[in-house]
Amino acid sequence: MPVRFSFYVPVLFGMLWAVALPAAGRAAAPPVSFNSPVAYPLHNSGTWFTLADFNNDGIPDIASAGSYLTVLFGDGHGAFYADTAPTPNVATCGQVASGDFNGDGNIDLVLGCDYPAIFILLGNGHGVFTPDGTYGFGGDEARPLFVAVADVNHDGKLDIVAATEGPTENVGMHIFLGNGDGTFQPQQRYPTGGLPWGVAIGDFNGDGNLDLAVANGTAVAILPGNGDGSFGAPAFYAANKDPVYVATGDFNRDGRLDLAVANAASNTVSILLGNADGTFQPQVAYGVGTDPGCLAVGDFNGDSKLDVAVGFAGSGTYAVLPGNGDGTFQPAVIFHTASETPFIAAADFNGDGKLDLGVILKTPNTFSPQLNIGGADWFAQPANFHLSGDASAVAAGDFNGDGKPDVAVAVSSANAVNILLNDGSGGLETMQEYPVAAGPNSVVVGDFNGDGAPDVAVAAGGADEISVLLGSGNGSFQAAENFDAGAEVRSIAAGDFNNDGKLDLVVADSGSETVALLLGEGDGGFHSAQTFPAGSRPFALAAGDFNGDGNLDLAVFSGSSRENPIYILLGDGKGGFAAPTYVTELSGDALVAADVNHDGKLDLIVSQGVTLLGNGDGTFQAALANSCYSQSGMAVGDVNGDGIPDLVPTGSVAGVCVGNGDGTFQYPQYDFVAGIDPLSVVLADFNGDGKLDIVAGNAGSSDVTLLTNTTP
Repeated sequence: MPVRFSFYVPVLFGMLWAVALPAAGRAAAPPVSFNSPVAYPLHNSGTWFTLADFNNDGIPDIASAGSYLTVLFGDGHGAFYADTAPTPNVATCGQVASGDFNGDGNIDLVLGCDYPAIFILLGNGHGVFTPDGTYGFGGDEARPLFVAVADVNHDGKLDIVAATEGPTENVGMHIFLGNGDGTFQPQQRYPTGGLPWGVAIGDFNGDGNLDLAVANGTAVAILPGNGDGSFGAPAFYAANKDPVYVATGDFNRDGRLDLAVANAASNTVSILLGNADGTFQPQVAYGVGTDPGCLAVGDFNGDSKLDVAVGFAGSGTYAVLPGNGDGTFQPAVIFHTASETPFIAAADFNGDGKLDLGVILKTPNTFSPQLNIGGADWFAQPANFHLSGDASAVAAGDFNGDGKPDVAVAVSSANAVNILLNDGSGGLETMQEYPVAAGPNSVVVGDFNGDGAPDVAVAAGGADEISVLLGSGNGSFQAAENFDAGAEVRSIAAGDFNNDGKLDLVVADSGSETVALLLGEGDGGFHSAQTFPAGSRPFALAAGDFNGDGNLDLAVFSGSSRENPIYILLGDGKGGFAAPTYVTELSGDALVAADVNHDGKLDLIVSQGVTLLGNGDGTFQAALANSCYSQSGMAVGDVNGDGIPDLVPTGSVAGVCVGNGDGTFQYPQYDFVAGIDPLSVVLADFNGDGKLDIVAGNAGSSDVTLLTNTTP
């Protein structure tokens, strides 16, 4: 079922330009949709980044410049990681571009900073850059507004195109011709008739030479290239009010380059179609959103027609104008983000053949990949429900006895549990808050006092305790009772570990290299914790009968390195465990126990794309790559109704990985949009239609997202 979007069509009263609408009878463009699973800190004040493969692994990476240079490496699955610490720049840098300036096969950088020069940094092919030269603009008061890279003189060596502001004698386009060894010739300046805010490079007149298109704040200036690195006098074309960015593409498929221009003060994008002689037709404006400041061109909906993506300096959104292939565009599709999006660029971050978007989020200063989910979605438009703070874990249970699942959320920043009751129609009611011990990081639901009403228990790492909230059966809970549980309590599970018919609790004690078992008394109370060795710094656990003897066992993820050991602690059915048995070492932050290959034996799924198939005797087969990656919580369930367990990851990658029935999963289908930084997820049928829905707990936006399953 396609995702439903509200189209933004502005009504402009008293304006002198037209807002273009789709022609009557024209078929709607295929839908385009993106998810926004995570944002990555940039450790600077940068509002710009460049996309390139900085470590030669064939996967797009980003480099952002501000007060620090931050490099984030793509993992090929839509997530990013930092292998190098941010390095301070010589000045605050607002612009960055990339290319191989010295012909060594490694990508280098050029920075435009608060300084009358550009800075060259040579790359070593591993994402590390070394300063290698400074080239001035010919005036101490000149400052860069834009930098770009191209071979403008046909010598096979990359040159640098920089736009500057400053005194009149310094304003314009500065061309630095490359020598091919990482050095550059002194600049040559070309006036642009105004402040050159944005630049696009292309052959607009078909003579084989690269030309420049410049958004100068009042118009678009076209500087024809001579092919030797020099440029002719500019010709000017009207846009709307305050044109600040320009991008190019063949929007009407006539073989000639056209222009898209972001007009900051009129909240529009102008399209100027190119003629065969390098001139342009009068602009047509499309309403988009507040203060458009950046553009990216690409086919985002897979219809082989170029679309235009828009970043906004004045609103927490970005937009896509779907192209019709004839030079016209359909109304803008608006996507909401956590803050302003002053820079946007396009690349395929996860290798699925769909063009994704990367945006800078202004507050806080982060990079956020927006993964293209192709327009067709299994889930209806997400609904977000406010919490009292950041969600660290979610669980589901019928807390008011109406036969419909409700949600319990551990809210670490508020030292509370939030309860959101099902509203009876598949939504959630306003949350109720219950104080618990400090730092709740994991939550589990069970009937701990045997009254038939679900209760809630949380691991409270800030207090080294477990907090238990006993449910009344009508949706309310008694005040929390706290139980000592060890040191640096993380991850909690419930089960009957001594076979007495009463639920017990077990937690990972990261600070004492043990797991702590609290045997239930059956009335909501628990005996003092018993501890069992579980390796150095255990941080995640899962309970299940891994050897088929009818007793609950534990799988424990321990350690603090990039790769950490997994241990199995076999239960004796009397509340004790055997010494931990080493299984393997893997990277990851979470693990889940489930039978994902239908052999009746519990398996382990590890968050970094690995399945450990169980042998049924407490041992496991060699690690099996399963193609589904997560950086925090996961949930297993049959989401698409084919009888095979699917995997729902969260963190940097949020979506549904369709199970193949053999322990592997199809490549992640990014088909839902959650809030910011979803760290946990739970599956339940919230609207009673027999399909599993998703609730994601969002650590960065203080809410939970409910996604209703609309799979046919």
